[in-house]
Amino acid sequence: METYTKIKISRAYSKFESLLKKAIWILILLFAAYFIINISSYWNPLRMCYIKIEGDILRGNENTIQKAIVYIKNRDNSSYKNLCKYVDVISEKQCVAYDPRVETSRIDSEFKDSCFVKGSNNIYIKPTKEVSGEIIQRRAEEIVRVTNFSTEFWKNK
Repeated sequence: METYTKIKISRAYSKFESLLKKAIWILILLFAAYFIINISSYWNPLRMCYIKIEGDILRGNENTIQKAIVYIKNRDNSSYKNLCKYVDVISEKQCVAYDPRVETSRIDSEFKDSCFVKGSNNIYIKPTKEVSGEIIQRRAEEIVRVTNFSTEFWKNK
């Protein structure tokens, strides 16, 4: 009877060990997927927020856009919710004023660093290689400003 109990315990331990190994591999794969996705995107699975970032390899810096989104998340919850709901893509590109979809009435001399593409959930932000707290804050302000245009467009649609 004692041998039977030892065999039962041994089998239970083996099953537990096998499940633990599988769980660890699943966690490793999830973390790897999270980091791979965040290379060219912003993803916050807990807040159900995914924003694709189309960076300019030569003139831009995607990392400052990601940091600007985190800055918005930490400072302005309602703007962060609108950003997640009404913006799908942030592109590091110059605003193209002749594109009829660009909200040209909102582009003035003070704000030429970003624009909203009407009828889409895309925004453009001027590329920059600079990295500083000031740049991140300025990008966050621009993203919030243009997100408000997107929010207004889609709420009035």
